[in-house]
Amino acid sequence: MASGRYHAPPLSRAADAAQAHAAAQGWLSPLAWDDIETDTDPTPPTPPVEPSQRDDIDEIAVERAVAGDNISYDDLTAVEQREVVRRLSARGSSIRDIAAQLGTTKRTVSRWRAALGAA
Repeated sequence: MASGRYHAPPLSRAADAAQAHAAAQGWLSPLAWDDIETDTDPTPPTPPVEPSQRDDIDEIAVERAVAGDNISYDDLTAVEQREVVRRLSARGSSIRDIAAQLGTTKRTVSRWRAALGAA
């Protein structure tokens, strides 16, 4: 070692090809992984909130449902469903009209109105 540089012993053709491919891809050799144990753990992803678990109200969805803008009962959360039934009941809409507008049953609308005290 007169030049002061380390020269690895010759490898097989497959190993040479693998090293050449790794170098072409810009991949680091295992010796360059000195900080692999000090990397922080990634933050686990937050699970998506199911629409039925939300307590917030999407005012746009509620307004569209009240306006009869092709929003069905199943497109709304429970809180939004209750609010739509409340608003339509306050406008004097009948159970039948509300059910038809939302694409649900009269019984479902009757239950919401009873729960709201607007039966």
